[in-house]
Amino acid sequence: MINLIREHDEPQYPENWQGERAKTVQEAKMLYAKACYPIMQEAGSYSMFGVTLASPEVVNSGVDIQDWDQFYLISYPNRKSFMELLSSDAYADAIVHKYAGDKDTLLIPTTAGTLNVKEPFPDSEPMTQAEIEEYLAKYQRNLSEERTGKPLDPYEVSLIRQFAEADDGKPFYMINLIREYDEPQYPEHWQGERAETVLEAKTLYSKACYPIMMNTGSYSLFGVTFTGPAVVNTAGDPDDWDQFYLISYPNRRAFMELLVNDAYADAIVHKYAGDEDTLLIPVTAGEFVTK
Repeated sequence: MINLIREHDEPQYPENWQGERAKTVQEAKMLYAKACYPIMQEAGSYSMFGVTLASPEVVNSGVDIQDWDQFYLISYPNRKSFMELLSSDAYADAIVHKYAGDKDTLLIPTTAGTLNVKEPFPDSEPMTQAEIEEYLAKYQRNLSEERTGKPLDPYEVSLIRQFAEADDGKPFYMINLIREYDEPQYPEHWQGERAETVLEAKTLYSKACYPIMMNTGSYSLFGVTFTGPAVVNTAGDPDDWDQFYLISYPNRRAFMELLVNDAYADAIVHKYAGDEDTLLIPVTAGEFVTK
C-alpha cells in the first residue's frame, strides 16, 4: 500500500475532544503508530520503506497534488489484514491522533512487486549554479515542439529548476505515479514513428531511457501495477493511477543527465503518447526492509 501523507503544522484536535492531546504533530503520529503497529505485526504486515519527501514534485502534468511530507510503502499479506487493522478497537481509539497530525492522506493499493535493492550510493559534490544553468538551457533546447510533438511547459521547467537548485549531492529516490491513456495519443502533425498500443509506446520510451540511466548507475528499485483506486483519499485528486515506480538515483546530477540526453528528447514523444498524467516526487534515500 502506497501511503502519501501531508501533515498539519500543529496538531488539530476537535474542540470538544476530551481525551489525550499531543503537543506536536510528531507526538500525535507516534500515538497513532504505537496503536497500529502491534496489530500490523500480528497480521504479518510491515513497513517496507518510509521517507521524508525531499522537495515538491519534479514533473506534474496537471494533477492537483503538491508538497507531500512523507511517503511509506506498507506490505500486507492480504486485504483481510488491512481490514483487520481498520476494524480493531485500538485503531478506532487512536485514529483521532492521525487526524490531528495528518492533514491529507492518500492510500493506493498495488500489486506485490519485487524489490531490486543494490548497495547504497555514496554522496557526491552538488551541482554548481553554472552546471544547473547549462543543464536547463540544453533541456529547453532539446525539448522543442518540433522534436517532441508539444511545446515545453514553463511550469515544468520551473519545477526542474527548483529540483536542481536543491541539490545536496546525496542519493535519492523518485516516486513515479503514472496514469495511462487507453490508446496512444500522438500529435496530429507528428511525422515520426507511431506505436500502435500504449504498451508499445512506453516500451519505445523505456528502451531509450534505460541505457542512459544505467550509465549513471540509476535503476528501477520497485515497479508495480495498481490494483484499484485509492482506499483513502482526503485530498481529492488523484485517483485511478495505473502504475507506480520507485527509481534510485545516485544524485540529482544523474537525473539531469537523463533529461538533457538526445535519446531522451527523441523518445519523449512516446511517453507523451502513452501516459496521460505523470507525477514525479523526489524522496530522501531511505532504507528498505525486506522479508
